[in-house]
Amino acid sequence: MEDAAFIADNGILLAVGPWKDLRKDWTGSITDLQERVVLPGLVNPHVHLEYTDMLGELPSQQGFTNWVDQMVQLKRSWEPVQYQRSWLKGLEQQIPCGTTTLADTLSHHALLGCMAKPPKGPRLKILLEWIHTQDAPLPSSSMDRMQQTLTLADHWSEGLAGSSPHAPYTTTPSLWEALGKLPQSPRSEERRVGKECRVRCRSRWSPDH
Repeated sequence: MEDAAFIADNGILLAVGPWKDLRKDWTGSITDLQERVVLPGLVNPHVHLEYTDMLGELPSQQGFTNWVDQMVQLKRSWEPVQYQRSWLKGLEQQIPCGTTTLADTLSHHALLGCMAKPPKGPRLKILLEWIHTQDAPLPSSSMDRMQQTLTLADHWSEGLAGSSPHAPYTTTPSLWEALGKLPQSPRSEERRVGKECRVRCRSRWSPDH
């Protein structure tokens, strides 16, 4: 839109249109952006930044099971510094694309201890990926470790960290029960939604279904 304008109040857009139309009734302050282009901030709701450097490392023409096996082998072969470098590269790639908010599903939780705080960039929400294939109650040591990891992720996400159980075939009712018992962050909507989903979806893992 050429010669356009927008009206904003406390970060909320109230109107967008040609300047000649909006100026008629506007009595507030005006900021001339000159020849700049204004774009809306993009939101990436599901990304795995730690896998950025894995692009092209696995054959594209293969079955799902073979792909998973090779992915697991590749992940096990990586050193912590490779995950850190790959994660940082993925974050940097978001900025020139106009991404202002992203939710990163993180499986390599040790990354959270590699840096005191992520570098400046898009607003970041860490979703910790959980995998549990043996349907047995999680020991207290595992529960303590999960809580410590969530607390660290909250520090990275400005109190907006959450949990992201992997998939029906890599999670169990015991995992959902454990996540439901973890102390809830008052600022973390994702955890509240996750708990509701655990209740609604429980029948999917029931022996009777």
